[in-house]
Amino acid sequence: MKKTVFALLVLFFAVYSVYAQDPEVFSDEGLIQPEITIYSSAKITGTPKTIPFSSNQPFFDDFSQSSQFPDTAKWFDDASMRMPLKYRYGAKQNPSEGVLTFDGLKSDGMPYSIILSTGWSDVLESHYIDLSQQQPFDSVILSFYLQPQGYGDAPESSDSMYVELRDNTGNWQRVYSKGGTYNTPFQKIMYTLNDPAFFHNEFQIRFRRKGNLNSHIDLWHLDYVFMGVGRSVTDSSHSDVALVGISRPVTAPFTAIPYQQFTGKTLMQPFEVNVNNLKNIQSSLYIQAEITDPVGNNVFTTGNQLNNTPLINAGEFYTDAFPAFGDQAMNALNASYKISVNLPPDADNVVSNNKISEIYRVDSVFAMDDGESEGSYGITEARGFGQKYTISSPDYIPAVWISFMPRVHFSTVTQQSTFMNQYPFRLTIWNKPHPDSILYQQTNVVVEYSDSVDGFVRYPLYEPVPVSGDIWVGVEQTDNKPIGVGLDMNYDNRSYMAWDSVGYWVTSQIKGTLMIRPELQNVQYHPLTSIKAGTSEKLWKIFPVPAENQNIRITGLPENSECYYRVMDIQGKEAASGHFWATSGYTRLDIPPLKTGCYFIELKRKTENGGFVREFEKIIISE
Repeated sequence: MKKTVFALLVLFFAVYSVYAQDPEVFSDEGLIQPEITIYSSAKITGTPKTIPFSSNQPFFDDFSQSSQFPDTAKWFDDASMRMPLKYRYGAKQNPSEGVLTFDGLKSDGMPYSIILSTGWSDVLESHYIDLSQQQPFDSVILSFYLQPQGYGDAPESSDSMYVELRDNTGNWQRVYSKGGTYNTPFQKIMYTLNDPAFFHNEFQIRFRRKGNLNSHIDLWHLDYVFMGVGRSVTDSSHSDVALVGISRPVTAPFTAIPYQQFTGKTLMQPFEVNVNNLKNIQSSLYIQAEITDPVGNNVFTTGNQLNNTPLINAGEFYTDAFPAFGDQAMNALNASYKISVNLPPDADNVVSNNKISEIYRVDSVFAMDDGESEGSYGITEARGFGQKYTISSPDYIPAVWISFMPRVHFSTVTQQSTFMNQYPFRLTIWNKPHPDSILYQQTNVVVEYSDSVDGFVRYPLYEPVPVSGDIWVGVEQTDNKPIGVGLDMNYDNRSYMAWDSVGYWVTSQIKGTLMIRPELQNVQYHPLTSIKAGTSEKLWKIFPVPAENQNIRITGLPENSECYYRVMDIQGKEAASGHFWATSGYTRLDIPPLKTGCYFIELKRKTENGGFVREFEKIIISE
């Protein structure tokens, strides 16, 4: 067992924008057009709840909960304005796991505007907080941690972040604002409530962002919001030792792996966990990690005593080697392994960040990304780029999964904006890192955006492509508009990324991982690929279970949604396919008789933004 302690460092990363001499980009916003206003207080609808507040009941949220969106018991749950939480490292050196990121995308991942523009967008507004029992002399102080950029795009100096408090007249008073800047460490901001107008039973806190309205850029990260009684402006600590995240996949460099490619090989690698001590004293705590299989069986447990955990603004990583994880029996079609890390429940006063977990898929896809994008990747000239995967056992690729980041490209030449949804590209597989080494190419494909944040779209190939050894899976652009593939900047796999530089390929200089995942055919398990933590369950379900021929029904689909389905046997061979429009209540699938056994249904549902979402479900046909 090896343990290392070191101070968290601030690393500088040059943000790439659209310049002719710099064709490899991860974001571009071009020229900013006149400001338009998207946000207004009228957009926050519904009646606020009233949250009690006292010396024993402070207002606190470090966004470490397991849900995808902020806690609705504390914040408004407005469908148009809410922001998904980022659970990994979109921000740098965050105080604890989970941060709230403000950008130019709505809760469904679509831009606020498809005309290049800037204005007010994301807003976080609390419910009523009852401060009627407090007075200015009670030293009520609001604090929060704020960081511009993080691993993503930096907000410009003309962008801003506002913090506002609601007084007893119903008006919002701005108590803090900050202009855009490049990456800085999380800054702890403290504000003393000394205005008597704040001490009423309908007090509220509001954070809102001004910047680009077209993509996941001009980023601000918020964490650790805390308002308490009897605090001091010199208060620099919290009674909290927080888990921040698992900083290295246990299946490194992969976050999802096809089981057949690793049969008889060691899967699990040493892993690292970041622990942040926010106390003003050293702590000695026991940390435990475990891995469970798809049906909940424990397959590994280890522990480590964190002696003299460092003080504030320091972190501790511990590395523990897992035993060989080779030809282990797997008894579930949808194989996934969950790693959980726990601090003792009585470690401190904040239990929400004492446990973290991540799931690593072992099924039909290769993935090196963490399921969360910090930017979008493309080339400013008509070129290709791809990501390397090594196929150790000969196989076939029937489909490729891609997560595209919604974006608006602005041309400084034509002064025109292009929303990249449905934009054409060429899906390509190379067998060598060279533009003339195309193994397979499919031309009639277009950019499709998932209807969930950071969601993937499955692109089936005309026919399965035989592969072995090293391959590069990616895209060729049709012109000089960067295509906008999602870029996970937490895991640095740039040595696997390459792009066409006028006839020859060069290794990427941008830290990150392309959110492109090849699916392999010769697998034993359910072909499902999402590994994103916190993703909500799909809406639709199949019943009855098990089902009978001519009696397969689907419930939960949006009424009048256009759907396509494909039924496959356990070997991936198509048994039936068709098209239907969902009806209210349930929809009956009119499919030909199937043999008794296990099947998968692939459902492709058209979304309001013109894209498609693809999902799978297992069904059992009985006699």
